[in-house]
Amino acid sequence: EIRWVGIGQAHNLLVYDNDKLIVNKAKSFIALMK
Repeated sequence: EIRWVGIGQAHNLLVYDNDKLIVNKAKSFIALMK
C-alpha cells in the first residue's frame, strides 16, 4: 500500500509541475500577444 501511495504522490507532483509549465507558457504567450 505504501508503495502505491508513493507512486500516486510522485505522479501528482509531475502533473502539478506540468501544469505550472503550461500556465507559465500560456502567460508568456498572452504577454507577447498584448
